[in-house]
Amino acid sequence: MLSVGRVAAIYTGFVFLAILQAAWYGPRLPETVASHFGGSGLPDGWMARQSYILADVAISVGVALFMLVMYAVMALCPLSS
Repeated sequence: MLSVGRVAAIYTGFVFLAILQAAWYGPRLPETVASHFGGSGLPDGWMARQSYILADVAISVGVALFMLVMYAVMALCPLSS
């Protein structure tokens, strides 16, 4: 099992890549971005570009933090009882 510090470094790298992706593709997005799609695959929800980028980065950071916390909790659990 990897140490929590090593896993934190890996997740930090993923978050850094997500921020780079948002910085690279963000300016190329239209002013209004489709943010939700119905069952037919057609967009039925829209967001401003800045809000979409902020939500994308916030979700990336949130998921990485959640996964890191779950890994740390599992590292503290005994392998057998």
